[in-house]
Amino acid sequence: LEFRRVLFRSVLPNPATDLLQIQVSQPQRVELFNSLGQRVLSRFTEGQLSLDVSELPRGSYVLATEGGKRFQVVLI
Repeated sequence: LEFRRVLFRSVLPNPATDLLQIQVSQPQRVELFNSLGQRVLSRFTEGQLSLDVSELPRGSYVLATEGGKRFQVVLI
C-alpha cells in the first residue's frame, strides 16, 4: 500500500462567498484555477491561509498545490 501525505488539511467553507480558509500540512504554494484553466490566485502559505474570493464570478474552481500534485474542487 502507498500512503500519500494529505497537503490540504481543510478547505472551508465550500461553497465560499467571501473568504476561503485553507489549512495545509506543509509549506507550499496554493493556486486557484477557473474552469478555463486560468490561474486566478496564487499564494504561498506555511500553515493557514485566507483567500478573498468575493470578487470572483460564481462557478467551480480548482484549488491546487504548485505543480498540480494535489487538487480539490471549490465552489464559489
